[in-house]
Parts: sequence; structure tokens; C-alpha cells
Amino acid sequence: MRAAVEVLRGERPATHLARWVTPQVLDQLVHRARLVQPGRGTGRTGVPVTVRRIRTVRLGDGTAEATVVLEDAGRVRAAAVRLEARRGVWRVAVLELG
Repeated sequence: MRAAVEVLRGERPATHLARWVTPQVLDQLVHRARLVQPGRGTGRTGVPVTVRRIRTVRLGDGTAEATVVLEDAGRVRAAAVRLEARRGVWRVAVLELG
């Protein structure tokens, strides 16, 4: 989650997340970052993204969902994540970031 916000802030390339997210989630993140960047500018803000809270629920052998509360330069953000395991690797299959 923290890395996804860093992508939106222009501090990290989306390709850094490719190993941990599905191709669909990566495409959505790249698209959203392009929409956000022109208005906000790019580069470091000086204030790191902080994870405040994570709550996880295991739905089955290969599925879990989590809610995450992040602090982004004084702004509190909520995120929802669905994780799926395939071939022993957990990946983010759904990412909703507020």
C-alpha cells in the first residue's frame, strides 16, 4: 500500500510493484498516477507515507482481504486490498485506494 501511494506521488515507478500486483492492478495504478501527476507535480514531498493500521481477513487457502489506513503528508487515506495466491505467490488482485 505504501508503495502504491508513492507511485501516485511520483516518488516510485509503478514497475517496482509489478512483481507484487496483477497486470490489471498495475495498469490501473499507472493510469491513475498519470491522472494525478500533472496537477500535483512529481518528486519527493519530504514526508514519508506511514502505515497506521492494517486489518486482514483470510477468506480461504488462496484468498485474503485487507484494509489499510495510511498517512500521506498529513492526509489520512484508506485502502482496500484483495490478495490471491497463485503458484505459491501472493499478489494484489484488487486495489482500492482513497
